[in-house]
Amino acid sequence: MIKGVVFDLDHMLYDRDGCSRAAMDTFYRCFPERFMPGVSREAARELMIQAEHRAIYGGWSAIVAELRRLGVLRESGFTDHDVMDFFQCHYIDHMVPFPFTKPMLDRLRGMNLRLGLITNGNPFYQQKKIAALHYEDEFDSILIGSDPSTAKPHSAIFLQMAELLRCQPSELIYAGDNPVNDVDASRRAGYVPVWVRTITPWQFPEIPECDLQVDTVAEIPDLVEALNRA
Repeated sequence: MIKGVVFDLDHMLYDRDGCSRAAMDTFYRCFPERFMPGVSREAARELMIQAEHRAIYGGWSAIVAELRRLGVLRESGFTDHDVMDFFQCHYIDHMVPFPFTKPMLDRLRGMNLRLGLITNGNPFYQQKKIAALHYEDEFDSILIGSDPSTAKPHSAIFLQMAELLRCQPSELIYAGDNPVNDVDASRRAGYVPVWVRTITPWQFPEIPECDLQVDTVAEIPDLVEALNRA
């Protein structure tokens, strides 16, 4: 019996591509001299999406490296950290919620399910994202993994969430898009994993593919109902 649903945040509960286009637009407006000749603002926005999709599991350092490899940014005059700091600081000004997230959470709440959120990252910036999206009151518990020894993919953070939600891990779904940090990690912690197919194919052949898959979190309530009927 599924008694609760726990979510990842990034690429899951808000439109990361929309945020990235808007943030890149601001970066271009503020620092046009940092772009290679011939790279227009429109091109920079779309190349930002390409860079993010190719470096999805590598964090901001990998995204900036990909922007350089794609010929978007100049090679000198500023550091990768300059770019990373800008996006980390200003990303929260450009949050774009998916239109289906709030109705989906409302429906789960109407099903008397416990709701949780587990995300890795800098607590300051992740909390700012959650606040900008007005998600602070949508979840019974929120955990942000910032310590590499306990954050995803370690089981500790999943087990802590289960305790906070007063559920057994086997009574909880974890919905995430990262095969390592979300699917495999939650499965090892005893959760029922659901892979949300966001922007990348399954890239980890050493990890068994997830039996339960959806295209967006909008499908989660129907999935819960089907599992509980079974």
